[in-house]
Amino acid sequence: MDVHRLFVCPRCDNYVNPLVSMGRWQCCFHPGEYDVEKGWSCCGRKVRELNYNPTYIALGAREQYVKGPPGCTKCDCGEDLSRIHIDNIKNILDQIDINKWQGFDYPYLYRSEDTYINHEIGTR
Repeated sequence: MDVHRLFVCPRCDNYVNPLVSMGRWQCCFHPGEYDVEKGWSCCGRKVRELNYNPTYIALGAREQYVKGPPGCTKCDCGEDLSRIHIDNIKNILDQIDINKWQGFDYPYLYRSEDTYINHEIGTR
């Protein structure tokens, strides 16, 4: 993981740096499955229906991209939401503001609220 390189988050479309965003849960995702009839299993939100104007269609136009509803569960930006063992990032710990980490339970940093809560339930 190159922690100094900027990338575009696939969920929020923001430019982020893993070093700055790690552990802060500044993004959101849906941990459930999507069903066209029922929406997301985690929150029930649905992708909006497309309502085309007949004139718009007759002119050959169509909507190419429909952005889904915002996520219902906080997480870090990026594709990988798996937890991080503190030993795997020990060489960059001095560059990270650990006080802003949301889901830290030594020795792991949880990158989403969902996995952190499930971890806490499993340890009770």
